[in-house]
Formats: sequence, structure tokens, C-alpha cells
Amino acid sequence: ALSDMPAVRAFALYAGMALIVDFLMQISCFVALISLDMMRQENHRFDIFCCIKGPKKDEEPSQGMLYKLFEHLYAPFLLKKWVRAAVMIIFFGLACHSLAVVPKIEIGLDQEISMPDNSFVLKYFTFLKDYLSVGPPVYFVVNNTAGHLDLTKQQDQNKLCLALPGCLENSLAGQVFSWQKKPEDTYLATAPMPWIDNYIGWATAEVTDSVKCCRKYTESGGFCPSTVLEPGYNATVATAASGGPDSTTPIPDSAFAAYDEFYYDVLEKGKSRRKRQDYDYGDYGGDDEDWFSDDFFGDSEEQTEEEPTAKKKTLCTPCETSGQSDRPSVDQFGRTISWFLKANPDDTCPTAGHAAYGESVKLVPQTSELDGGETHRVTSSHMMAFHTILRTSKDYYMALARARELTDSVMKVVNNGTEPEKQVTVFPYSVFYVFYEQYLTMWEDTIKSLGISLAAIFLVTYVLMGFDLVSSIIMLVIILLIVLNLGALMYWWDITLNAVSLVNLVMAVGISVEFCSHMTRAYSVNIGADRVERARNVLTSMGSSVLSGITLTKFGGIVVLAFAKSRIFSIFYFRMYLGIVLIGAAHGLILLPVLLSYCGPRTNLAKLIKQEKDSMQDIIKDPVPIS
Repeated sequence: ALSDMPAVRAFALYAGMALIVDFLMQISCFVALISLDMMRQENHRFDIFCCIKGPKKDEEPSQGMLYKLFEHLYAPFLLKKWVRAAVMIIFFGLACHSLAVVPKIEIGLDQEISMPDNSFVLKYFTFLKDYLSVGPPVYFVVNNTAGHLDLTKQQDQNKLCLALPGCLENSLAGQVFSWQKKPEDTYLATAPMPWIDNYIGWATAEVTDSVKCCRKYTESGGFCPSTVLEPGYNATVATAASGGPDSTTPIPDSAFAAYDEFYYDVLEKGKSRRKRQDYDYGDYGGDDEDWFSDDFFGDSEEQTEEEPTAKKKTLCTPCETSGQSDRPSVDQFGRTISWFLKANPDDTCPTAGHAAYGESVKLVPQTSELDGGETHRVTSSHMMAFHTILRTSKDYYMALARARELTDSVMKVVNNGTEPEKQVTVFPYSVFYVFYEQYLTMWEDTIKSLGISLAAIFLVTYVLMGFDLVSSIIMLVIILLIVLNLGALMYWWDITLNAVSLVNLVMAVGISVEFCSHMTRAYSVNIGADRVERARNVLTSMGSSVLSGITLTKFGGIVVLAFAKSRIFSIFYFRMYLGIVLIGAAHGLILLPVLLSYCGPRTNLAKLIKQEKDSMQDIIKDPVPIS
């Protein structure tokens, strides 16, 4: 329950509550039912038909088949001198092998594993993995909400830009551009889309007949879109001047075959209008009424008025930054950045930023220090790039890890020489990060959870075993070896490490206690000539109970999971639970008796003194006659 992973914490809380309920049921209901069953046996009644009495026979309870098997065959063979040495060597080799392969366990959970075998979604994920030809977008976010980074100044612009004169080589866009040259290591496939470069290119572009980027209305001073034409503007002449087809060249009639599908008379609300409305222009514009409204372009009625040539007025004039080689000044930046973000790109101004950067830059209005007019300040912004094609869980979380390494490097450059309280945060974001972030700390979470579980078990066993340090250490070693070998099984059986398998590992620690606690406790109170004899006595009396009561009873529920239609059950539950039972039984019935025969705890003194007193009392009651 102390884990940071919600899945592990939820499981631990539910499991803890289940243990409390189970304990209360065992000390109350279970004891009462056992007493009733003992009364049934004493009255010689049958198990199922308890109302019917059986014949009264004075028969001593016979030993079971497993008990005889352990007493006459298994225990004598296992505790032979050469067999014990072989067992220690084999299990030591398994432990070394497990230590070598456990760090190689794959981390993650592929999404197709959670689908049933007959699900159509499984085919979708399979085809996505085989044929996907583009990676997910990644956004490098500059969190400048507090305004510590003043992007109206060239010094701070150089920390983000890419190809402008004066840009830092290790700026945000510069480092992304450098990293994308090695996509196999960085998981970045494309260069960034730096809005600051495009904005300065848009603002300083010279306005001509064919280029109409940064313009403002002559009278109002507001933004003049590139779609607004000057009075008396001749498109044919402009086309010819820009290198287009000569105006005297006749245009074939076939060029106007689809005219009615795209153009219509504004006075007719007919079929051609509906066809035009069927086209979705996305971010480039809304409905026709909004796109061609006066509210968007301003008051442009002068365009439709026919005036004599001598009285023609210039409707829009270039911005002060148009055609200049220097970057916009502080005041010019604040006035024109909002124009850039709402300007829609077209053939006369393809660098307009509404489509590409309309949602990439957040602005805050403020008052100009020069004339008191409204300007804007850039707060948070982001640059977009694309990851390489990501197919497996490892690809996804490695892409996240590399992106964070990149932003950490960028922050050192951006915050160089800045006071800690005025530093700016740069971080990456992609839509899949929230699902794969857990895998970046999976090993730390696993070691922490298993360490807490092992420490808790050691303390509890140390207290309940009568402060027997040797017995507690032996149990801890056996449990640790079980978990270690289970990790090797995960490596060889293609079981990845994730929240599901972590829960199973934590549960394996608790289940492993059952395979070694009963035998270790019985050994500590058993009396024998030496450790080997005590181990044989314990293996004979407790081994059959461990095999039948703990090992065999779990196979019924585990085998059913092998036939599950979902691979997540067959992999993370059938395979892991089967490994827990088999590995736990092998350590509890093979390694533990051998280990106890070598370095088991000494006999419990209280038990030894009690046995000696009982023997003396038997001698006093039944003295042996002297012949």
C-alpha cells in the first residue's frame, strides 16, 4: 500500500482487507465448524450424510500414501550426503543464472495483449504495428506563464529559434533539429516547426503584388488579411507580372467545367451554394457568412465602389517591419504577433500562422509603452515535431525518455545565468505519454515494493518465531530465491514487467511464506540427534502436508486460466501463478530441507526441557524393573 503506483496500491488495500476478513472468519466460524466436524467423527457419522451413523470400529487412524512416500522414499533419498551437495550446487547455479537474466526482462504491456483472441480490435492493432508509416506528434512546450522569458527581445528569441541570424546552436529548435538526424537513437523523425522563425519571416516579408503578408488598414491601423484586394486590382496583370501565363493567351473552355461547383451568385441560394458548403476547410475558415463577413476583414466596402483612377485610395499598407532585414522591435512584435496567428495562409502569403500555429502560442494582451495601444505578450508556446514509427511498448517509453533528456538539455541553455525563481520549464508532451510514463520508474517501483514486502515478512517471522534470528534469515533467503527464479521465468517465458506482473510478484512473496514457514517452524521445535535427523523428521511430517495442502490444491484454479481467450490471463496469471507454485514447491520441498540440514537453527531450549521433564515423569510412573 506504500507504493506510488495506483494499481499496486489498490491491490494491496483490497488484499489487506481480505486478509483481515479471512483472519476473523478463521478464529470464529472456521473453529466452530471444525468442532462440529470433530463431534461428527466421534459419533461415527458419515461426511455428507451426517444423519446416518456408520459401524463402530476401533481402528487407529492410518497414515496416508503421501506420508509413507515421504517417510520411506523421498526423505531418505534427499538427505543423502551426495544428494544434498548436488542440490546446493544446482540451486546456487539457478540463482546465479537468475541474477544474470533478471535485468534483461522487458518492460511494458503491449495493447494487443489485453484483447481477446477473436476481437476485431486485435486485428487493428496487428495491422497498425505492421503497416503504420508515421509516428505520433510530439510537442516541446515552453511554460512561460510567469513571463520570465521575454520573446519580444532578440536575446530570448535566440534561445528558441532555428535558422535566423543569431540563433543559438543549442537552442530549442536547434537541438531538436540536431537530434532528428539520428532517429534510431533519439526517436525523433522530423525537424521542428519553429513558430518564431515563421513569424519573423512573415513580418519582414516585402509586400508586393504577389506577396501580401504583413499589412494593415490605412485608416484604422488594424490587420489587413491577404485576401483583401486593393481597389482596381487586376489579377490578370498581377499574374503576368509574377511570371504567370500571358494575359493574351486564350483560356480553354474546359478550364471552367467545374465552375458551378465552386462559385455561385450570392443572390441565388441554389444547388451550387450547397455544394460549396459541403467542403470542410478545417482551420482555414468557417461558414461562408463568417469567412466573407465584414467583421473578419474590416470595413471593406470601398473595394466594390468604382472610383475614378485619380481618386483611388490605398486600402492596405505594409507593416513597418515589411521588407526590413532586422527583426521586429519590441513594440512591433507585440502589435503584429496576434496578426500572424490569425492570418490564414494562401497563395499570396503561405507563411501565415493561423493554420500551423494558431493553437501553439498563447498571448496575453497588454498596453504599449509608446502610444498606449494594445499589444500582446507571449506566455506559453510549443513547437511540434514527429516521433519515429513506434510499435512496441519499449519504443513508446524510450521515446518519452529521450524527449525528456532533450528538454532537460534545452532548459540548461534557456535558464543559463537565470535566477532559480525566474527559470522557465520546458517539457515534452505527446498523447501517449500518460500511458507509458509508469514504465520509466518500473524497476524502482518493483524493487521498492518487493523490498518493503520482504522486510515486513522478516520482522513478522522474527517475532512469531520467538525471536529466532536464524530461522527468520533462512526463510528470507528462500523467499528471495523464489522471487529471483520467478524473475528468470518471466524472462524465458516472455512475461513483461508492468503493473500486472508487479502485483503478481508482490503476491508471490506472500505465497512463498507458506512453502517455508511451516517446515522451518517444525524444524525449530523438533528434537533429534543432529540436523540431518531433524530435517528428515520435519520433511516426513510436514512435507506431505505442504505438497497436498498448498501445492496440489492450487493447480485446479491455475489450469483453468490456461484456456482463457484473453492473452493477458494466459500470460500474466496462468504462467506466473504456475511458476509461483512450482518454484515455491521446489524450494520448500527440496532446497529448504537440505539447507536446514546444513545450517538449521538449534533446538528450541524450552521444547527440549519440556521433553526431558516428560521423559522423567514417564520413568517415575513406570519404573524399569532391575533383574
